[in-house]
Formats: sequence, C-alpha cells, structure tokens
Amino acid sequence: MQLDDILYACNCITGISAIPARVYQNNVLKHSFGMANMPVDPVVPYEKTLLANNEHISYFCTPFYQFYGTIQHNEFTIIFGPVGQTDYIHQEKRDYAFTLGITPMEFDQLLSAMRQIPAFSLENFLHFLLLLNFYFNGERKDITEIVACQQIDEDNIIITSSQEEVSPLSNHEKQFYYTRSFEKEMLNYVREGDVEGLKKFFSSHIHGNVGKLSYNQVRQQKNLFIVATTLISRAAIEGGMYEDQAYQLSDMYIRRCEELFSIEAIIKLNYRMALDFTEHVFSIGKDTSISPLVASVINYIRRNISADLSCKTLSTRFFINRNQLSARFKNETGKTLNEFIVHERIERAKNLLTNTDKPLSEISSYLGFSSQSHFQTVFKRLTGQTPKEFREQSITK
Repeated sequence: MQLDDILYACNCITGISAIPARVYQNNVLKHSFGMANMPVDPVVPYEKTLLANNEHISYFCTPFYQFYGTIQHNEFTIIFGPVGQTDYIHQEKRDYAFTLGITPMEFDQLLSAMRQIPAFSLENFLHFLLLLNFYFNGERKDITEIVACQQIDEDNIIITSSQEEVSPLSNHEKQFYYTRSFEKEMLNYVREGDVEGLKKFFSSHIHGNVGKLSYNQVRQQKNLFIVATTLISRAAIEGGMYEDQAYQLSDMYIRRCEELFSIEAIIKLNYRMALDFTEHVFSIGKDTSISPLVASVINYIRRNISADLSCKTLSTRFFINRNQLSARFKNETGKTLNEFIVHERIERAKNLLTNTDKPLSEISSYLGFSSQSHFQTVFKRLTGQTPKEFREQSITK
C-alpha cells in the first residue's frame, strides 16, 4: 500500500468506529484522524514506546486505564486509540492533565472528546486490531499472538515474548479473567487494603474455565496480567501507596510474568500480585498508634497530593474541628499537618524529577507551591540539594 491508500483506509476506519488514528511513515507523523475536538493528542506521552515496537500488531495499556493499538505495514505505523476509561476522580484528572502538559480546562475539553469514542473492552479492541492487521498485512493471527508493549523505564524498554504453543485448557482449569463488576469489587478490596476480604473474594468468584479464545492461552494470560497489574497498581495508589513504589512493584511483576511459560504459573502470580499490592496498602494503616481517622487523612493526602490540602479543607471533608484535627494528627504522627503534606509533596517531586522531563515551573505549580522559588527553597531545605542538582544526580546514576 502507498501513503494515499493508508490515509484513505484510516479515514474510513475512524469514520466507522470513531476511534482516532494516526499514520506515521518512518516514524514521522503524516496525518491524524478523529481528533478535531482534542486540544492535544493524548498519545504523546506513549508515542515513542508505540513507535519503537516492530511487531505487525501490538497494544499498550496506559496508567490511566486506556488502550492504544498499533499496526505496522512496511515503513508505515498506524496508531489507534485511546479506548477505555474516561471517568476519573479529581486527582486522576490533574495527573492526566499534568502528564499531557495542559490546563484543567483543556483537559475537560479533551475528556469530552474522548467520551465520544465508543467504549471497548480490551478483548473487543484486540479483535478490532486483528481485523485491521488482516486488512493491512494479510495475516490471520490469534488474539493471544498480539504483543503487549509495556513502558517500564525512561529508555522505553518494551517487554515482549515469543509465541508459545500450549495445549488447550481442560474444563476444570482456572483463568484469571473477569467482568467489569468483578473488576470493580476486586479493586475496592485492593484500595481498602482488605487482604482477608480479597482472599475470600477470589475463593468464591474464581470457578473453572470461562471459555477459551484460542489454543494458545499463555499469551492471553500475559496480556490480561499486564492489564490487571496496571489497574491494581492504580487502586493501590488510591489506597495510599506511594506512586514510585507502586510502579516499581508493577514493573517487577510484569517482568516476572514474561519469564513464565505455563498458564498455572501466570495465574498463581496474578493472585500473588493482587495480594501483594493489597498487603502494601494494609501496611500503611496497620500501626495501632494511628487512628482510622488519621489513617484516612493520610490516604486522602497521598491520593490528592496536588489538590487544596489546607487544614480547613481537610477538617471540612472529615467532619472534624480544625484544631482537633491538627492536634490529633500531630499527636499520632509526630508531624504537623503542614509538615507531613510538604514532605509528601517533596517525595512526589523527587519521583517527577527522576522519571519525567517536566520543567521545574510545572512541577512546582502541580504540587501546589506558591512559586518555583518557594519550591526550590523547600526542596533544598529537606534534601540538601536543589531540584536541578537532584535531577542531574539521578540521571548519572
């Protein structure tokens, strides 16, 4: 196919499906479709990862529960998406806008446009990609042969695996494969750190094989594992787990999954992964010296680190007098509310300085500092380095 043929086909595909498409030739963007109402292309943070993959067909799961798919045809790369979630809590909206480098108002416009894209489950989206790969490359692939890309560091390392041949599952074998209602209930246990509740939930809800998509189930289980890990890690962050800790644990489990070659081992790792994240959330509030109220305040601060976290706002949210909240927090944690919030924001700043190229002005604004100079002063007071020095040192490590 020539460029004009591919552009014509993608225009028709977007016209039918409403899924945005981008056409690249030798990694240079030639045209995009379906993004007329978007102030920025949401693929930007993941573009390098998607273009670095050389498979004919692949997909990528973002930290914001959305999926992108790629089709490679000769020197052309076509990226479709995003499809998936468009409902976010306030902090997630701020995080997403910050990742894209746009204002909250622009993000609301983007979100409105993304909500016009039909809702696709991962399975449906993968079948959509299979059809497009057949059209562009003439290949008849199975859903389990689709390679899942995972951005695990700043060098855009992509995890892939060979296509293993395995026997069909017997009717009594289990799969970690769930519906939206299953997903919501499971993530709630993770978010609340309810380890025993999650164990009972798995025990009562995972019953045998729910149907096979193909004879090659290993790749399918790995695909599902990557999606599950992304969702569960985000739920753990909402439950109070540090972002960098959650992402490191997520990357570790995804690497470990790609080293496995049996369905049983992947399923066991899936259970262990879900329980591990839940145990981390549980450990945050298990200290008996911290009351449920203060533990809830701590979790709220970590989940809404860039929001208004004044004592007045927190006391209103938790229905307690400001002076009482301040006194209880200091008595139970040994830190004032302001000291704790500043510490958490500096910890988040370290993560952003290490893992993003965002300018200091954007980081300081996102984390609620009154000015960049104020951010630099506080950062140096708590770390002994300026933000610039910290970033340069992290790069050389």
